[in-house]
Amino acid sequence: MARSILTNPAVAAYLDTVCSQVKAKAVHEDIRLEIAGHLEELVSEKLESGLKTEEAVAEALIAMGNPVEIGKGLHAAHRPSTDWNLIGLIAVMVVLAVVSLVAVHTYDERLYRLGPVFFYGAIGITAMVVMMFVNYRRLLRLSWPLYWGTVLIMVLTLFYGAEINGSTQWILIGNIGFNVFHASPYLLLIAIAGVLHLEKEREAPNEGIVRITILLRNVIVYAMIPISLYLLTSSMAQMLIYVLSLSILLLLSGCWRLILATGVTGTGLFTIWQMLNPDFYDVLWGRINAYIQKHPDAVYQSVKSLEAIRSGGLWGQGLDKEVVIPYATSDMLFSYLVYSFGWVFGAVIIVSSLLMAIRLFRIGKTLRDDYANKLVIAVMAVLMVRMFWNILMCLGWVPVIGMELPLILWHSGTIVEFAALGLVLGAYRRKDMVSNSAPCVP
Repeated sequence: MARSILTNPAVAAYLDTVCSQVKAKAVHEDIRLEIAGHLEELVSEKLESGLKTEEAVAEALIAMGNPVEIGKGLHAAHRPSTDWNLIGLIAVMVVLAVVSLVAVHTYDERLYRLGPVFFYGAIGITAMVVMMFVNYRRLLRLSWPLYWGTVLIMVLTLFYGAEINGSTQWILIGNIGFNVFHASPYLLLIAIAGVLHLEKEREAPNEGIVRITILLRNVIVYAMIPISLYLLTSSMAQMLIYVLSLSILLLLSGCWRLILATGVTGTGLFTIWQMLNPDFYDVLWGRINAYIQKHPDAVYQSVKSLEAIRSGGLWGQGLDKEVVIPYATSDMLFSYLVYSFGWVFGAVIIVSSLLMAIRLFRIGKTLRDDYANKLVIAVMAVLMVRMFWNILMCLGWVPVIGMELPLILWHSGTIVEFAALGLVLGAYRRKDMVSNSAPCVP
């Protein structure tokens, strides 16, 4: 009904004046429809009092008020927003990272040179700032290209990448190494967040065959292809991150059928892989059984980690090169930090991580754009699975696998981590600048 009054020249001119004050063009249509609805009610009242149409419209416009002032008020309501809480938490993580990297450098000066490490951090923070000012909805149309591009890079890395520690996950660009499989969970989950939104915006087909076909396609895309690539490169840690993060995204998106279908498919793939690779089966389940039984060889890293944590005390023992902590400069960094700086420092890391998880979850739930919601959940899931698995691993509560602290231990993959947080900040920045009737593809 409100659209019928939009054709009136006086109303159109009034709305043009209002919208000219609002810089967020994406919400202009919503503003026009909302004001037109109020005008239509006023015009109806005036017509009932005996006025002619033009007179009723003129008086209704006067009753609405000065269009310039209304436009300025609406502009104030639809300006970019900044989540200072999340920025503050990121700043805390950066400070923790700097302290941690200095500690790592002291522990192993040859392995960790501060120059290259801080360079990656600077690039990552720059990428975060850039992504914050990018319209995240432009990424929506790139969801499928991003997914297939990530898969293609993973395949190329599988065949042509550099093998490090028995796994082909790296590509080398000059002297710079980039772990493609470390970045892949972020890229895949961001792409899948867009795909889920695109499917939600489309009308659900009524035909059972079509629904089954879409479900089968999603199982192949979400489970079979990524899990197969992780298995082929023995990227068990990255596969675990991807599977857990995908489960969180699907769970919070209400995709119960997909959770069940992808879970069954992933379990089947994993079982077949073990049957085809008996050595892998023996090693994997041997380690799991040894961990459950607390065999000394299987829990050696956990034992040394817990010894270091217990020795740290409240304020730590200082930077000690002689302390024995396996992988102190990577997987067990949290243990070394607690040993060096005490449980106060460790508590700051844990509390900051919890607060970041809570803040990311709240941001996702407060965003009215479904795509932004899924995007934030995807980033939150990957970051928090990495963070909390690593901490629990150092505490001996979960098995030790190759999983590092995100945002704190800087390397080439840190660029992707900060860029992903930039997307979250960008989504929040535009939370009041997105139309309620925004098209599926901007």
